[in-house]
Amino acid sequence: MSLRSIRRFLVRVLASPAPRVPAPLSARGRAAVLGVAAVLAAWVWAFHLRRFVGLGTTSDLYVGVQLATSWLDGRFLQDNFFGNFLAVHTSFFSLALGLLAYPFGAPGLLAGLGLAATASLVALVRILRQLGVPAGPALLAAALGMVMPLSAHVYQNDYRAFDVDLLEPALALWLASFLLERRWAGSLILALALISTKEDATLLAVAVAAVIWGEDAVRGLGSGAREKFCNWPAVAVAALALGALPLLLHLMKAQQGGAALDLAKVHAAGGAAIDGGAGLAAYVLGHLAPWLRSPTVSTWLALAGAATFGLIWLRPHLLGAGLLTTLVAWLVTYFPLLWPPRFAPSLAFFQLAGALAFASAWDVAAAARGPGRLRRAALGGALVLVVGALGWGLGRQWSAVPDTAQIYSLTPKLAISAADRRAADRLYALYRREGRRDEPVMASDYLFRYAHDRNLFWPQTLRHKPVPAWILWDTEEMPLLALRVILLTDQQVDLTAYELKGRAGRFLLYRHRAGRGGGDTLVPEFVPVSGAPAGGLHLKVSFPAGRAGHYEPLAALGPQGRGDLFFVHYLNERQLEVGMESMGATIFHSRVVEYAPGRDYELVLFSGTLAQPATGPTDPDEATYQAASRDLIRVEWEGESILEAQASPHAMGPDELHLAANMVRASSAEYAFSGQIKEAWRGGYPLAPAEELGARDLGAAWFVVWPPAAAAGVAEPLVVTGVPGRATLAYMRVLPGGKARLGVEFWGYGAFESDEVNVPSDAPALVVVHFPALYPPVGDARWAGVERALQEARRSQVSILVNGKVVLNRAAPDTGAPSAPVAFGENPVGGSLVLPRFSGRLQAGTRRLRLDAR
Repeated sequence: MSLRSIRRFLVRVLASPAPRVPAPLSARGRAAVLGVAAVLAAWVWAFHLRRFVGLGTTSDLYVGVQLATSWLDGRFLQDNFFGNFLAVHTSFFSLALGLLAYPFGAPGLLAGLGLAATASLVALVRILRQLGVPAGPALLAAALGMVMPLSAHVYQNDYRAFDVDLLEPALALWLASFLLERRWAGSLILALALISTKEDATLLAVAVAAVIWGEDAVRGLGSGAREKFCNWPAVAVAALALGALPLLLHLMKAQQGGAALDLAKVHAAGGAAIDGGAGLAAYVLGHLAPWLRSPTVSTWLALAGAATFGLIWLRPHLLGAGLLTTLVAWLVTYFPLLWPPRFAPSLAFFQLAGALAFASAWDVAAAARGPGRLRRAALGGALVLVVGALGWGLGRQWSAVPDTAQIYSLTPKLAISAADRRAADRLYALYRREGRRDEPVMASDYLFRYAHDRNLFWPQTLRHKPVPAWILWDTEEMPLLALRVILLTDQQVDLTAYELKGRAGRFLLYRHRAGRGGGDTLVPEFVPVSGAPAGGLHLKVSFPAGRAGHYEPLAALGPQGRGDLFFVHYLNERQLEVGMESMGATIFHSRVVEYAPGRDYELVLFSGTLAQPATGPTDPDEATYQAASRDLIRVEWEGESILEAQASPHAMGPDELHLAANMVRASSAEYAFSGQIKEAWRGGYPLAPAEELGARDLGAAWFVVWPPAAAAGVAEPLVVTGVPGRATLAYMRVLPGGKARLGVEFWGYGAFESDEVNVPSDAPALVVVHFPALYPPVGDARWAGVERALQEARRSQVSILVNGKVVLNRAAPDTGAPSAPVAFGENPVGGSLVLPRFSGRLQAGTRRLRLDAR
């Protein structure tokens, strides 16, 4: 076989046959295609309608209705959730969907998803026939491409039900079909339609153009027909898309008032904002290696083979173009690649690449010649290979997206039972009868179906919106206390301004009173707090089940927008962490603890905001405790410290402490706690004056230290224990410029010292000191349950933390059992390195074995 023959064979495998205008389908062929398309559309629509009727849709479906009909209402891409949607996404294509949404509402958009699936099927059949595949095999291959798990996963979506992104595969495949035929008008119209779905669809348009250009390029190299080498419509589409991207980003920036575009909800190193198209290009080009090494790309590559049933290996040169469809999923951190709107562009690439490769395989198989027996053997081997590839691909896809079982069985997963749905249907029929379309209505997320679509308002974005005339509420989705928080903080309206029109189990219907009137409102009370006017919060709390992934408030301190919020984050059904947001500063998280739903737990919450009552301290001695704890954040779980941190306090008025409600409206948690706070009292401080430290206690020494103003540069004692000749001395050297070094001297072994640390003399520093002589021997009963590995670590290491940062950590000599006395701020053992007395102030501190977790 000559080199020329080998080259022609490779080109035949790696590039599809020359495109042609397919002959018209026969009547039977048209009926088959239309029949399969109708079944596919009906299946997708039926699935979404079942979820819609079953109260399983929320969020983007109803935003989509408002956007699609906005131009008919004179508001042009305005909705009641985002407001000016152009500041979020340039979804101009949504306007065309008004033809479905205006007469039919949300079900019309769901029908649009079925039509999109149909359009994709027809486009795939057309592409395959353009490349010489007969109608029957083309229909079978296209149908497989549309019903495979990854395709079903996209059209299933999640509880959001609709996103304009889900229309992109259909538009992309039709664009590819026109590009194969090099039809200028059709290519440019489809490119504009695709680009108008969203600003990042420009990348998909570039990818499709690059794929078709690559096909023609490889085919041209094989035939030597230089005049066919360049597909100019594909070049034009890519140039159009690349030029549109910065323009669309500039438009979004203009809608945001000229602020830098925050596309760095980004994997970005440093979380830098990206300002316009040039900034985006510079960021991507500067981070090519992290992108290509990212889990997003590795997941995509692992799916490429399964999504094309191994045919991608006939198109390895197209993978580079396909990678463009992973870029946004990599950039935007909070949605993974397989989230349907993020995965839809990749699905379009996989379907297109699979169709092109299938056409090549069909062309090679159809051209095969040979003796009958040899040909039958080859066909048998090919059949085994095809069946194996199908089984492997379907299995890999199924393992990646097992949720597609819902769409195959037409049984969507619903959060509300059938009995509850029937109760809600009966209750909210009253609103549908009496509510006017011009009256604003607010609804809990899964009750949106009952609201008049275009007058619906979301609880999460009620600020600066009209006061709702009607409220449709689900107390199991969000506690009734959450409704009170929303109305008070966003609308300055109390729930007593509403009349309870009806109740059906978990569901409530409220109507705003035109004037004063009677009627039950079921106004929930805030959890009362007893005890002292200042000090920590002591809570007996029972946590709910079924809240994995949720963030719920435990205590809000201070005014709205300028306070502290303690919250709980449920990691799963048995683990949680307690957090604290100091608004305007940062968010802290505790270590993970185990919990059982329904069981009572004792918690102590403290921040500097709780240290001082609104009226000021009345007991002079209490002022020392308050001052010592001013910048401290602390959480105790069942008597054990699980969070120690430092942050400046906020001012808090006498009526600005709320339990179980996010009255400060911090972004770190939802509106209300869904568990129970059974007891709440206030009092006490986590730190005692330094002179009250127990010299014979065990564990880390934990201080609030005020460094001396004079920078003498000499070692001054912090913690000293032992006797002359066998002592351990922790010390601080104060240096010029608000710097210091901290160290520990082991008599007979030497001293270990940190690098320079920032410790201004006019501010306290939280210092934690660990060294072996502060702890009992390994295995001693006084460890009281501390893990042996941690005992051994503390008996073999020296470490010092300043304001939560480790400044010294290294192996320490074995100094034997702890020896008394322990001195704080004094050096009773002498020596030539450490002075007799600390010239600053050790204002407060504590010693506990469990603090060694820091």
